[in-house]
Amino acid sequence: MDELDDFIEETETEVELDPSITWKNVWFSILYKPNPTFDFIFHTDRKKHLWAIWLLLGTLSGLIQLIDAPELAKTYEPLYVLGIILGVGIVIVGFYALMSLTLKYVGTWIFKTKSTFMDLMIVQAWAVMPSMMSLLLQIAVSLLMLFVHPAGIHGQADLPEFASVMVGFARNVALVWSIVLTIIGVRHLQKLSYGKSIANYLISSVAIITVVFGISMSIAYYYQRFVIHESSQRYLEMNDSYEGVIEQQ
Repeated sequence: MDELDDFIEETETEVELDPSITWKNVWFSILYKPNPTFDFIFHTDRKKHLWAIWLLLGTLSGLIQLIDAPELAKTYEPLYVLGIILGVGIVIVGFYALMSLTLKYVGTWIFKTKSTFMDLMIVQAWAVMPSMMSLLLQIAVSLLMLFVHPAGIHGQADLPEFASVMVGFARNVALVWSIVLTIIGVRHLQKLSYGKSIANYLISSVAIITVVFGISMSIAYYYQRFVIHESSQRYLEMNDSYEGVIEQQ
C-alpha cells in the first residue's frame, strides 16, 4: 500500500517541464540545466537511452585504457582488444551499480528516504555525461596527434605539453561536474536537502572505498601469506636438496 500511495502522490503532483528541453538536446542540457533536465527525464521516458549510455561509457573507458597503456594490447589482436574493452567496461559500470546500491541503502537507513536502484542508475547515467565528453576529447586529441607523430601516441604522457595539460584539466573538471550532477540528481530523486544529498554521497563513497580497500588488503595478505610463502618454502627445499647432491658428489 505504501508503494501504491507513493505512486498516486507522484502522479497527482503536476510538474511544469521546461519546453526548451527535448530528447534531442537532453545530452547537453544536463550540463547547464540539471534540475529541469532531471524533471524532464523522470516525467517522460526515464529509461530511454539508459543502456546505450552505459555501453558507450564502458567502451570509451576501455579505449582510453588502450591509449594510456598500449602495451596491454600487445599485438592488437581483435579478440584481445575486445577483451580489454569489455573487461574495463564491466568494471566501470559495475562500480556505478555498486554506488547506486549504496546510495539507495544509505538514503533508506540513515535519511529515511525512498528511491529505487534503477532510478539511481538513471541519475548516474546522465551525471557521467561530462566525464564521457572528456573521454571523447582525449580520444580525439590522441587521434589528431597520430597525424603529427606517426610513430604513435602512447598515453597522455606522450602528448605535447599543451595538449596534455588541456586533456588533464578537462578530465578533472568533468569529474568534479559529474559528482555535482550526481548529488543534484540524488537530491531530486530522494527529495533531500543539498546538505543531506552531499552527506549521502560522501558516506556512500567512504563505504565503497572501505570495502574495496578491505578486499584488496585481504587478497594481498592471502597472496603474501600463502602463495609467496609456499613458493619461498619450495625454493628453499629445492636449494637444500641441490646443495645435498653437490656435497655427495
